Amino acid sequence: MHLPERVSWKDDTMSDPRRMHFLDGLRGVACLMVVIFHYWLAFSNPNDIPWYFDGQLAVGIFFVMSGMVLATAYRDYSIPLTYRVFSRLARLLIPTLIAFFISDVVIAMSFSYDHTIAGKLGKQILLRWSNHPTASIRWEDLGGLIVGFKDSTMFPVQHTVSVDDSVCVPLWTINYEILGSLLILFLTRIRSEAARIAILLILLPIIGLRELGLFLVGYVFRFYYQPRIGNSGSKIIAVVAAISLAGVISLGMLRAHPTIDSILSGLLPHRSPLEGLHAIGSTLVVLLILNFRPLRQLLEIQIFQFLGKISFSIYLIHWPIMLGIGGYLYYRGMSFGEIIVACLIITIPCAILFERYVDRPSIRLARYIVSRDETKLKSLRQFGSPEN
Repeated sequence: MHLPERVSWKDDTMSDPRRMHFLDGLRGVACLMVVIFHYWLAFSNPNDIPWYFDGQLAVGIFFVMSGMVLATAYRDYSIPLTYRVFSRLARLLIPTLIAFFISDVVIAMSFSYDHTIAGKLGKQILLRWSNHPTASIRWEDLGGLIVGFKDSTMFPVQHTVSVDDSVCVPLWTINYEILGSLLILFLTRIRSEAARIAILLILLPIIGLRELGLFLVGYVFRFYYQPRIGNSGSKIIAVVAAISLAGVISLGMLRAHPTIDSILSGLLPHRSPLEGLHAIGSTLVVLLILNFRPLRQLLEIQIFQFLGKISFSIYLIHWPIMLGIGGYLYYRGMSFGEIIVACLIITIPCAILFERYVDRPSIRLARYIVSRDETKLKSLRQFGSPEN
């Protein structure tokens, strides 16, 4: 998933903060896409999933948004680099590790004794996701959060677990969130505008339009495009983005993306779990929304804003609920739609509690680490309400 932090543009003089709340709504919609996609894979026919509803598209949107949000968050040069790094690690890893252990416990309880339930389900992908016979795989999962999983790592690591055998498959994105955060932090520390542009032009062809490339796209949107939202050319850009997105979706639906993927994504030094067409599609989705006011207004309605607020928590905890409760309901003969409804009824309250007692304190701790104001430090020690 991730799920970028909740958007705050209050200290940004480059844009009107009232115009950026739609990003919270977009987070909520993208999170629901990921959740439904996982349920579809587990309990229905994966071949029936529409290309535009693939979870990869939503993950790409999250990476672009992370690049936009972090580009603003890291503008304060007075905060030491090490404080920034530890702050980001605390914000990401504390909720992730807690969600990881919840998944570990739920899967161990639900799929013990030779994976009886998974075997009776007859769902190969569900059986694979619940295949955790030894504790060593679980410890390798923790390593995967830092250096990446075998299927997606950018490091020359030989003994990492496959992402499909992870206790909590969605956590493969956390590694890229950490690396993307460091990449954006590196760019913001370069004072020369000309040097930043030159580095962007060098990095994008090297890393390709994949996970880390989407962070750079978000950075570009934030500093070189976003301030111009609403100008006379927005309608033209929106039309071009919509037509281009329709073309990308058509190529994806025709299953023609492997060849085109290799051309558009660049040569990568590692196997990437995010396909090139999905990366391009997620870029076009964000570009379209930036330039089409009705979509931004739609994303600002209360339900999407609420989902955006708890989206990281939904992303982290929906997996154990899906495998544990969802697997049991599937075994009991409930339909795909009934499983989704039942599990969402359980997931949303759990996500609210997780956001309040795990995610929110981790955000406060991250802000505490980088805070230089003694008055603010005292209030943060008391874990007051986080800023929006």
